[in-house]
Amino acid sequence: MTLFHSTTPFTYDTTTLMEATALMVSVGSAGLLSNFLAMFVIYRNPLLHNTFGLLCFSHLVSNVGMLFCFTTWPVAMILNQDNDLAHSLTGKRFGQFTIIFWWSCIIAHLAISINRYVSIVFPIKSYIWFTVSNTKYAIFCIWLIGFLVTIPYFWHDKCYVAFHAHTFQWTYAENPCGQFLSLFDFIGGVILCSFAFTIDMLTLFRLREANNVIIQSISTNIRSQSQIMGLSTQTAAEATKRRKTEIRFFTQAFTQCIVFCICLLSFHIFTLLSDSVWWQFAMVTMIWILAHSLDGLIVVLFHFRFSLCKGKHLTSTMMLNSSTNRVETTHAPAGKF
Repeated sequence: MTLFHSTTPFTYDTTTLMEATALMVSVGSAGLLSNFLAMFVIYRNPLLHNTFGLLCFSHLVSNVGMLFCFTTWPVAMILNQDNDLAHSLTGKRFGQFTIIFWWSCIIAHLAISINRYVSIVFPIKSYIWFTVSNTKYAIFCIWLIGFLVTIPYFWHDKCYVAFHAHTFQWTYAENPCGQFLSLFDFIGGVILCSFAFTIDMLTLFRLREANNVIIQSISTNIRSQSQIMGLSTQTAAEATKRRKTEIRFFTQAFTQCIVFCICLLSFHIFTLLSDSVWWQFAMVTMIWILAHSLDGLIVVLFHFRFSLCKGKHLTSTMMLNSSTNRVETTHAPAGKF
């Protein structure tokens, strides 16, 4: 989406229109596939049957919604080249849904960053704060906020965002309401992504220190308990395994945050380098399709394994018990939450 609404008339040949739409559809379709595959991975992988997995699943739903909005209506408008139809009520409603999915996606990024910070820096408190019920409530609030920020869009005559068929970009209304909405989305997106990035950097900074402290604490407790109660060292091994899992979760979240930070730079900085329609199309429209596509792919790369595709996949792992909010070792079918 862009802060500006160009009224310059453009004339394209059929080849150019087909190239633009083919690019959007191919990347968007690959993105939809990667996000649906990521959902499947979360559903089948017991390690993701926890609060982190719930937040990631909600985030993936936002990605799917964004990619659907980017690869259906805009493609039809580019091929049709009817800007009046593009700015019809249907087009404005597509724009409104795009904003809902976008805000839900950005807020989910922040929630995931907070989840990783607390889980790594305050692992004991994370079981108290990030219960399944609390996480479900947080997800509800994420989507509620995403909807509330689009209430002005119901006054679609003056407050809207629509896809411009000639510039291949989502654009805001050319009036005070449109200017306010564009500024609000710009500032809000920058603030939320900055918070998420800052939290991720704090997590990265504290990770090694916190990891050493926890390992030493666990080792001390296990040794003392083993001397008194004859406990095996399996608990220490399981704690180490879980710690590695938490670090992998953080690495995934941090990678996703980096992708979105690059997109923000592209959207607000790189677009200033050229006025070319194709450059603007790449830096404004395609960059967001690519970002939401990579978001799902990152989850797949971090967690997919072919054994998840089997009918039943039993694994012994440390999982978060949703009723007692404690860590336990259990044998669970991977296809159930």
